[in-house]
Amino acid sequence: MNSRILLSTFLGAIIPYEVLSQETGTAKQTLSLGLEISSFNEETLDEDGTQVFAPLHYTFSNQRFDFGVKTAFLHGERKSSHSGGAGSVSSLSDTAVSASYRAFAGDVEWLGGRRATLALNTDINLPTGQEQLSGSEKNAVFDGFIVDHDRYGEGLNFGIGLSSTITLDSQTLLGFGFSYNIRGDYSPDGDQPDQELAPGNHKVASIQLLRSTPQYQWNLGYRVIDEDVTKVNGVATYDRATSHEIFASGAYAINDIWSIRSSASLSTRGADSLRDATTGALVQAERDDNGDSSYFSVGVSKRLSERDTLSLDLSRRYRAANDFDESNFSFAPSLERKEIRLGYQRSLNAQTILEGSLGYFEVEEGTILGFSGPKYEGFTLSIGVSHEF
Repeated sequence: MNSRILLSTFLGAIIPYEVLSQETGTAKQTLSLGLEISSFNEETLDEDGTQVFAPLHYTFSNQRFDFGVKTAFLHGERKSSHSGGAGSVSSLSDTAVSASYRAFAGDVEWLGGRRATLALNTDINLPTGQEQLSGSEKNAVFDGFIVDHDRYGEGLNFGIGLSSTITLDSQTLLGFGFSYNIRGDYSPDGDQPDQELAPGNHKVASIQLLRSTPQYQWNLGYRVIDEDVTKVNGVATYDRATSHEIFASGAYAINDIWSIRSSASLSTRGADSLRDATTGALVQAERDDNGDSSYFSVGVSKRLSERDTLSLDLSRRYRAANDFDESNFSFAPSLERKEIRLGYQRSLNAQTILEGSLGYFEVEEGTILGFSGPKYEGFTLSIGVSHEF
């Protein structure tokens, strides 16, 4: 069982436990390529959808510094027998550039001599994707419950954050993180190109407790996310309520062949505020317009040989209906996604890993006034290779 635990801020700057707990270490570079194809259908709506995602990811890491660049090719297509329901988009995704510098790592006297670290994290979203969609292209945008990538591009974003860890003992870390993400303006609607969207900036704070031994590892954490007011052409239109999330994960090596793992999260957020068309002011929704969300997964892995590992994972993601009456226009029904995924990993050599998976999923919308919502069924095929040098 790999005993590395990863502590990450919301921005994606990763601090490996091995580097934090040791003064020695050599530089590592990793190049990863992948291909993920998701295909689904909905019989009632008589529509089919496909999304192709092909990422390219480069990382560099040494004792004090981490750097990463990630971009991808993204294609989405929806086919429908209904007029105006089909559409497709092919584009590069936005390019994410992240860096982390460990400014301090050492024993701190006022912490009782415990080892502590302090890192500065930065993250930049370069708008290399297709931020503006028009006409039938909008039909190629799928719900995030169905596919992993629900947008093709946005504006120039810049984030900065601080993260810190305290070593409680040789196997336990306490981590803290804070990040602030400045989100740039962009025009997402190609049918109204003069409409400029200024999404609210993000503020995220988190705390995690992590423990790792040769046989097991687990972590428990809490995260709060706050977002500034969103504006359209300089006019405040939306104020997202603050969200709170608790999360946990763990893994256990039964023996040298079998291991199990699990993860879970629960998030909640209050009522958002929307612009009143009459007064122009932001007015908080009368009821909570955001249903609580939860996620749970469990998996098992079996080592077939020194190089080969087979895995099976089950997961459930659920978003409850909001608090509005079902007859209200603001009512949003529940959403549930269930998935089973079979995975395989092979170490081609000491530096190169090949992995792939095949998953089957169902996404079902809850009822509205006794009428069943749409039900999507689909498959996801994923292959990837990473090389360390």
